[in-house]
Amino acid sequence: MVIPPPDDPARNAMYHHTLHILLLSSAPLLEASLRAAAPRPGFAHIFSTGQNPESDTLAQCAGADIVLLDASRLEHLPAMRRAARPDALFIFAGDAQPEAESLPLLDDVWLGPASAGLYDFHVARLLDAVRQRRDHDLTNLHLNTVIDLTTDLVWFKDAKGAHVKVNEAFCRLVGKSREAVEGRGHYFIWDIEPEEYAQGEFVCLETDQIVMNSREVGVFDEVVKAPQGMRQFRTRKAPLFNADGRVMGTVGIARDVTDIANMTAELDLVLQSIPYAVMLLDADRRIVNFNERFRRLLALPIRITSSAKSARFSARRPLSDWALPVRESTSKCGQPWMDMRALLICMRRIFSTYSTM
Repeated sequence: MVIPPPDDPARNAMYHHTLHILLLSSAPLLEASLRAAAPRPGFAHIFSTGQNPESDTLAQCAGADIVLLDASRLEHLPAMRRAARPDALFIFAGDAQPEAESLPLLDDVWLGPASAGLYDFHVARLLDAVRQRRDHDLTNLHLNTVIDLTTDLVWFKDAKGAHVKVNEAFCRLVGKSREAVEGRGHYFIWDIEPEEYAQGEFVCLETDQIVMNSREVGVFDEVVKAPQGMRQFRTRKAPLFNADGRVMGTVGIARDVTDIANMTAELDLVLQSIPYAVMLLDADRRIVNFNERFRRLLALPIRITSSAKSARFSARRPLSDWALPVRESTSKCGQPWMDMRALLICMRRIFSTYSTM
């Protein structure tokens, strides 16, 4: 067994894999190159041979990561392939090209006659390729673990709108498996017809196009038709770029705010029913909402809707900007400023919970 030295960076790698290499060939130069090859970071090597062509090699193949064979073993290749793990690599090393029927069962062909230097070259590229594949698998493991940890919906789409990858929360909401969802478009996943989408308040496809055209991150309020009924989401989307800088798709994260939206609507009803002029403040004492009595108190020209308030006060003006006009107005209309301020403080504490969710 070949293991990395104590000061080798392999000992600091996140994964540690023992690479089982099986040589079914009598080529001494190839064996020398394999034994001399240094393990890549994160790897150790176990090397074994099977010199007798008549010996039973199926058990050896079952535990091997890499099998190198010559022409004398090609007739047993189908059986060895069936006995081996699905991700095992089979490489032919010999002077003559193998028969056509053997090629689909091989992962690579090293044709000779080969020198020690050429075998060293082949072995080095093989070990690098194995490490890259393990790194790719580890990266996928990291990504899948992270996106499945969150209860928010996470998805990746290509430029045509097909879902390339989704997380478990996404699958639970739409009531479909990951295998059924990945590769499919919006209409299939959400069980909606294009005509229904066009007639409803759905904007998911349009917001995809917005972030791809702008090439910037976007935040949107989106409504979708789920098996549980209509759901409202606060969604963040960003474009994905390929190596030459062109947009190749989007990534999105969505939080279900349906319950929060319902609570906000209920809070607004409470707000409008209070017989005082009330404004709601966030934790920084900036105004985020107010009722109709407050609008009349400050003589605002029109009844501002909730959506308009959001746009009008997106900068959230500080309470100090309004204190003097409100104090003067409350004196004129007979409503005590101190009572109103106490109510504001109470309502601010309630509403800060909603405004930060």
